[in-house]
Amino acid sequence: MGSERCIMIQLNELKREFAELGNLPKHERMMEICALLTEYFQKDNIKPIIVGGLSVEIYTRNNYSTYDIDLITDGITLAQAPVRSKRMGASFSASVS
Repeated sequence: MGSERCIMIQLNELKREFAELGNLPKHERMMEICALLTEYFQKDNIKPIIVGGLSVEIYTRNNYSTYDIDLITDGITLAQAPVRSKRMGASFSASVS
């Protein structure tokens, strides 16, 4: 998805692409969300880094499982960014405000 495009992603496109990820397996969906967010923040020269549970899930090749995505940049969490996520049942949902 994100890596094939040459142009930077716009906010409305990010919202649309988040909605299209719903049918993917959890791990793949979370990785795609990270790729989309990385592309989105590129315009501001922000390079998010995966930390927390998802980094452990990647490192252990799914032997550890998490339902959230923690990203930092320059030691500061991206929680102040206009992206909100929430867990809905057994699925992961992300929205952009």
